[in-house]
Amino acid sequence: MRKKEKKLRESMSEAMTVQLDDEDLKEFSNADILMGSSSIVGTRSNQQDAFFMDRSWFPDYAAAVVCDGMGGLENGAVASAIAVEYISKMLEESVLNTDLKKSFFKIMNEANQQILDLEGKAGTTAVFVLIKNGLLHWASVGDSKIYIFKNGKLNCLTNEHNYSFMAKKRMHDRSFRFNPKVRKDALVSYLGSTHPAYIDIHPRPLELEDNDIVLLCSDGLYKSLREDQIVEQLLKHGDFVEDTAAALTSEALKNSKGSQDNTTVVVLKYKNKNM
Repeated sequence: MRKKEKKLRESMSEAMTVQLDDEDLKEFSNADILMGSSSIVGTRSNQQDAFFMDRSWFPDYAAAVVCDGMGGLENGAVASAIAVEYISKMLEESVLNTDLKKSFFKIMNEANQQILDLEGKAGTTAVFVLIKNGLLHWASVGDSKIYIFKNGKLNCLTNEHNYSFMAKKRMHDRSFRFNPKVRKDALVSYLGSTHPAYIDIHPRPLELEDNDIVLLCSDGLYKSLREDQIVEQLLKHGDFVEDTAAALTSEALKNSKGSQDNTTVVVLKYKNKNM
């Protein structure tokens, strides 16, 4: 018995703890998530978009955020920067939660309060995603968008929360009266509004497959490029997602007809190592 205890102590004394770096962690991962981004001012005088992307928290995990500060309000750039900082921090804190739908509602509500607490009028859109173990979780408020490119088809996961959207939603509401003087693309729901009327949150996570692409963007992209033009760039650059992101903003600027809004894109490409 004493000999066995001695061997056990010797074995334990020889054990060592090592810090795994990013390359080591990839060995434990079943997938790789390629990430690229591009953000341009366009023809505007300042940049009111902000974004974040990261995949360093855990293997098989990635997060991204895009926010577009509202130019008609005095603190649009500040609002988008604060929203991105807060949402990205809360995504990291929520990454191990089992009920991410509930977590995303909480993040939206708290981010909204962060903007309401600013001095002066401020507002921003927000779209964010978390890829966790091959599943895509997402949320949106405003008119920035999240697309999924799967099996050769581009689908938008989010709605544009503007006056036109609200009018369609309330078309059978007798208390609602359509106002033709209101711009159809005027936002009715965004971070910084007292009571956001609409928030999109995944009803259930979307399972990702090899070569699926998740695209987050501000409205500067889809107001300048048709969906077939977006698809062309997604296909053109393969796994070089930084090139894809740069090409999308470049093509948006070329196609802008003289006036181009701030344009931000984040491209995430899912690569299944088992395929």
